Amino acid sequence: MIDNNNGTVTDERTGLMWEQRHTDTPYSWTDATAIGIAKLNAAQLGGHTDWRLPTRVELLTLVSDTRYDPAIDPIFECQSDYYWSATTYQYSPSDAWYVAFYVGNVDALNKSSTFYVRGVRGGSLNLRSFDDLQAENAQFRAQLAQLRDAVQLLLESEDGGGRLSHNIGVPCGLCEAHKQLASTLADLPDAPKGEP
Repeated sequence: MIDNNNGTVTDERTGLMWEQRHTDTPYSWTDATAIGIAKLNAAQLGGHTDWRLPTRVELLTLVSDTRYDPAIDPIFECQSDYYWSATTYQYSPSDAWYVAFYVGNVDALNKSSTFYVRGVRGGSLNLRSFDDLQAENAQFRAQLAQLRDAVQLLLESEDGGGRLSHNIGVPCGLCEAHKQLASTLADLPDAPKGEP
């Protein structure tokens, strides 16, 4: 577990980012998202607005088999109490699954019951968040623009006889390496307007 020092914790095993604290107030299952999770998104906890209620399986990844009262890594603030999951109990759709963090057991109760909420964001299996993908895309486009400029400069740097020169100063005409660069440059997508 990584303490992000912004009220969130990242689980390296799952790639999920968790709210480090929990709601101060227990909520019904409907209000868990409508109020509890909505507050996290309004506050932009950790700079994000895609917080949600965890699934039963996701919430169970926080249970520590070596601890009890509460059965969770001490990096988290936690009541030894029940926490809602987003997963409806299929046998009785008026119920939903919860995890009891006193000892880490799981069960289902009526959605009108009031339990604590711990927000989560991201996908399991180390899927990157949309924010991360946007940042990586912008960085890639900036590097692509630099590469395009460098290759274009190289292709335009002819000696007086219309031949390109390598760094070692030996004229090569339009050698295979330069032909490949020219072809690659022609195939590169243009950056959208307003982006590098």
